[in-house]
Amino acid sequence: MARNRGCELASGEFIAFLDADDLWVRDKLALQCAAFDEDPALDLVWGQVREFDSGSDPQQSSYPASAAQHPGTLLMRRTALRRVGKFSEHYQQAEVVEWAARLLQLGLAQRTLPQVLMYRRLHDSNKGLGNRAAHREYLQVLKRHMDRKKS
Repeated sequence: MARNRGCELASGEFIAFLDADDLWVRDKLALQCAAFDEDPALDLVWGQVREFDSGSDPQQSSYPASAAQHPGTLLMRRTALRRVGKFSEHYQQAEVVEWAARLLQLGLAQRTLPQVLMYRRLHDSNKGLGNRAAHREYLQVLKRHMDRKKS
């Protein structure tokens, strides 16, 4: 999987993710680095995401901004990534959801910035709740997450 391979090859203190069809705002990393400077105890910093229709101008999107924990808005310390672990290669559609569930269960020190840091392009191939092929995997992830919470 590309994300795991990228994490293996990365050498910096921080890790960030960006899918090929999405866009970061120009100052995303600067805003997040400032948050880490303000609070060195932070493990990760999220931002807002705004979706836009493929073929349209992302900055003219009528979709509301959301604070959903989307990996494309994330900047995290490499040490935090080691604690969370790799993205599961067991799933074809829900690997990000499964990884995020593990991340959130760890109780890492995190902050969500109020600014839109990423634009997520909407198209027919998106992995998400509207993708029928992903429904079974999302249910499996939810069950695994609930089972981990019980133990």
